[in-house]
Amino acid sequence: MASYSIVIFCFLFSFVLHVAAHGIIRLKSIAAYLAGALLLYGFGRMGLIALPWSSGFLYVLLSATAILFYLGISLGTETPSSIILSSFKKNKRQTFKDLTALFTDKGLIVNRIDDLIQSKLVTRHEHGFFLTGRGKIIWRVMEAYRRVFHRLVTE
Repeated sequence: MASYSIVIFCFLFSFVLHVAAHGIIRLKSIAAYLAGALLLYGFGRMGLIALPWSSGFLYVLLSATAILFYLGISLGTETPSSIILSSFKKNKRQTFKDLTALFTDKGLIVNRIDDLIQSKLVTRHEHGFFLTGRGKIIWRVMEAYRRVFHRLVTE
């Protein structure tokens, strides 16, 4: 049980470090979770506490979850589902026409492309758009997530 407390401490340390790096110096990196993993490794290496494999696995799961939420939030604007759900704050009852009126091509496509360009995940060239190296990494993470959870990509 004590090893899980150490894991949670290291994860919270990483999370706070990540938030601070993002908020203070505008560094959009997930390397803080590596720092937490190294801290956790240090605790185990110094022999301060026995860390079973399940502790390391728990740390990886917590970090992966935080990274997926971070990517979802930092990559774009609100999802269509969150837009629909938040519209119910204004009106408790809505028709299908009311809900579809919430979306435009600009809101669904143009703004998201602009966000991807601003985040340096996509670049614009005269012949179209291309993924940057960073964009390819994010794309691979999202593809792995889709494969693990059997999520199909709609085209």
